[in-house]
Amino acid sequence: DESHLALQTGQTIAPNRAWCLPVLKANAAHAPCSLAHFRDSILPMVSALEAEAAAKAEAAPMAAKVAQARAAQLWALLPAYCARPSDVPAALPSLEASLARALKSPDCELSVTLALKTLVLGPTLTEASSADRLVARPLETAEEAAALASCAKKLMPVCFKLLAEGAPQNVQLVLEATTALSQVASGGFVQVLFKTLLAKLLEATLRVDKVSEQRAVVLCDLATSLVPVLDTQAAEMLYNAIKPLVNMDDNPTFQKRCYKILHEMCGHFPQLLLEKARLAELLSLLTGSLLTCHVSSRQMRLRCLERLVNVFDSSDENHMAALPGMAGEVILCTKDANAKAREAAYDLLLAMAQAMGDSRALVQVVSAALAAHTPHMRSAAVLALARILFVLGPDDPALCEMIPQLLRTVLVLLREQAREVVKAVVSFVKISIGLCDPAALQPLVPEVIDGLMRWAGDSKNRFKAKIRLILKKLCKLYGFEAIRALIPREDQPLMAYLERMANRAAKKRSGGAMGESGSSDDEEEEEEEE
Repeated sequence: DESHLALQTGQTIAPNRAWCLPVLKANAAHAPCSLAHFRDSILPMVSALEAEAAAKAEAAPMAAKVAQARAAQLWALLPAYCARPSDVPAALPSLEASLARALKSPDCELSVTLALKTLVLGPTLTEASSADRLVARPLETAEEAAALASCAKKLMPVCFKLLAEGAPQNVQLVLEATTALSQVASGGFVQVLFKTLLAKLLEATLRVDKVSEQRAVVLCDLATSLVPVLDTQAAEMLYNAIKPLVNMDDNPTFQKRCYKILHEMCGHFPQLLLEKARLAELLSLLTGSLLTCHVSSRQMRLRCLERLVNVFDSSDENHMAALPGMAGEVILCTKDANAKAREAAYDLLLAMAQAMGDSRALVQVVSAALAAHTPHMRSAAVLALARILFVLGPDDPALCEMIPQLLRTVLVLLREQAREVVKAVVSFVKISIGLCDPAALQPLVPEVIDGLMRWAGDSKNRFKAKIRLILKKLCKLYGFEAIRALIPREDQPLMAYLERMANRAAKKRSGGAMGESGSSDDEEEEEEEE
């Protein structure tokens, strides 16, 4: 309030009060603020400083820059005012024109977009939300909802134009502000705006110049931001428009954005996409696009499939029939060069197991890939089985009962010369030993050791270190004498080394235990003396 703290000297901020601005910015968000005060007290100072900067631009450029910086500092107070506004219905409509003008200014863009996000989401959600999960705060009155809807109707076209035709400095923040405003805008307005956006997107894809390609990427981002508030008819239009664009591989960034739109649609409109004819079409599109899918898009493509699988109904025959068909490509993607794509493939495998309702059914499907023609596919199948056992095995005794049979089959692959297959099998053996019942595993121990010792001397791919760890586990389970009898004569020094290390570790543990017991005894004696 001006009566309590005089920031002004005439129409501009007093130089000896400029230190108050950072303090006000940091603390005003913690108490209810009046947007009318910002309109009546702060904006006039902003206008005076902007006029001063324009007047001094040629005669005193440094003074003009100082005035511009002061104006930007004043605009930076707006997010704090919007954190807990006390007069949204009364004051916000009169601020719409000023906010629209400020959005077009590079100096004010950051402050205004952050203020709009804060106004719609609230201060807590603004800090915690990601761009993909922006949800409007609960509105207290119908008048507040109407004021925010009016503000969205005025400012969303400005944001659209800024992104589609201009080059904002903070593209992500403008997108997030647009997403937030769409949460409070009227449904009819959003649908009309979306149709305009879709027409511009299709127009941009028909041109081959670089500017149009960049514009198409931004328009895809805008379409993604609107997916949560679309109606079913608009969502169907968007799906039909994006469907042929997914296979366009000449612009990897644009292709990735198209997959992101499908990903959002799979989350918000699952029933639309799960219709029998459309589901078959979508699965064909997603699983048949491996050759045209750019490396950067593979992760999002797998995430689309994961979202679909998560809403599959185990009692629906069409849904269950679709899972084995996609298994082959998902298994292959576990060996993708992109780490995010590999992780997405593993997550999709686990989602498929959950959708089937029985992880053993998925294991049987994946096991079929062990007989694939290429070493690459065989190693991918072994890794897929290892991940399924590692994640689901501890909580699924029935799955653990399958381990001896699986282990017997996988051990055959150790006779191959393909190192990627051997590496995968060694990892599988290590996980199996940790999960399998020792009594069920014991008959297979000779086969395990025979297969592993073929590669015990190989240090190129760290087989030697991994095999040593497996032998160490087996010795703990069955004793050194039983395992030593199965080890070839030339590898007996390795067993001697493992036994020596085990004895040394046991002595350290026993010595540490004695030391601890001794110290505890001393402490007890001291307590008794006291």
